[in-house]
Amino acid sequence: MKRFQLWEQEEQFIADAIATAQTIEYSDESGSISILDDASRIYGTPPDSVYYTFQYRWGQLTTRLKADFRRFPPDYDFTANDMIALVEVITRWKRPQHLEIGPSRSFRDHHPLDRARRGIRWIGWVPFALNPSDVPEAERVQQMNGGTLIATQMDFWQCFEHHPLYSKDAIERAQEVEIRLNLLGVLPTAVELDRGDWGQ
Repeated sequence: MKRFQLWEQEEQFIADAIATAQTIEYSDESGSISILDDASRIYGTPPDSVYYTFQYRWGQLTTRLKADFRRFPPDYDFTANDMIALVEVITRWKRPQHLEIGPSRSFRDHHPLDRARRGIRWIGWVPFALNPSDVPEAERVQQMNGGTLIATQMDFWQCFEHHPLYSKDAIERAQEVEIRLNLLGVLPTAVELDRGDWGQ
């Protein structure tokens, strides 16, 4: 497996992705790079494979990094610490305006704020300095690379009632964290993110 320090080797990362990904769409004109690997529905890969996508888009108004992870094998050791390490890499590579990690359905079905305002779901990063005492509802609050990482809790949860990781208590705790962050004024709206100067 090749490893890249993204904040130092961006060009090498993109070049390797183009050369090795099963499917990739790349365009300088639209400013986007999209990588799709091990998509079982499309390629019929073995059932123990992992399906994930990364999309990195940039332009005059905004730059966005989106990653989707799906269908992990039962023995795949995937923890909150893995996501925290990913946030550390991203925020050191290029300081973002906002990061949020967690089930997309939680934003749709359980977001406690106006839909125009972003949240953090499982784990987030905001470009402001916060202390654990500022967000007592969160399990982890850690200053990181010019901002603060917040983990609502260190055990992953899901918002599908039939899912084995479904937890009403965990959803409510995440909502309490997001309400607190909104009261602190550190959650942006989509308009503020598109403006490009959030947290500066």
